[in-house]
Amino acid sequence: MIRAFHVSKVYSGKVRALDNISFHIKKGEFVFIVGPAGAGKTTLLKLLYRDETPNDGQILIDGRNIERLRNSKIPYLRRNMGIIFQDFKLFKHKSVYDNVAFSLQILGFEKGAIARQTEKVLNMVGLWGKRNYFPDEISGGEKQKTCFARAIINSPPLLITDEPTGNLDPEASWEIMKLLLEFNMRGATVIVATHASHIVDKIRKRVIALIDGKIVKDEMEGVYSYEGL
Repeated sequence: MIRAFHVSKVYSGKVRALDNISFHIKKGEFVFIVGPAGAGKTTLLKLLYRDETPNDGQILIDGRNIERLRNSKIPYLRRNMGIIFQDFKLFKHKSVYDNVAFSLQILGFEKGAIARQTEKVLNMVGLWGKRNYFPDEISGGEKQKTCFARAIINSPPLLITDEPTGNLDPEASWEIMKLLLEFNMRGATVIVATHASHIVDKIRKRVIALIDGKIVKDEMEGVYSYEGL
């Protein structure tokens, strides 16, 4: 599904965020991207959803070189992705329901379909009872569940998440991870950038570890700890 070939990303000031990395993620895989702050995790995710482009190398998703996409085609690329950001990025003046429904609204779904699907995913994450609450009225875990519901509402084949448990307590963190694992079991490819070593070590999925923009480990059923971290 995703192939990266000799990808490098250099920012102004010659900051090398990624340094000649290559990897292949198959359809339906669950992959942790780990590493210390500044290792290049967020930059890698941004390349995958075309918020950034590499200076060198290629990234192919479903055989398409996404660097070559015209700007007008990027929204179509992202329609096949769910993206969960570290800082939620919820609309503060929209309810939980409207935050989740918004994705289908901009895709032009008819009102009945939007209502049915929004109710379905909010029930899935246990937030139907708080559908009329606003982001400032719910907990951090509930905000992240809202983000998850918004990301999967159109059943994307690829889900990309940046520190989805970073600001949550242990109980809320496991609830989010269970939702990600369940979505993966339905056939979606899930990529999780995280510092949560206890979660990585317990779940034992594939681990791609970065240090200074380089891949230093790529193991199936891996753990967070590795030489150099």
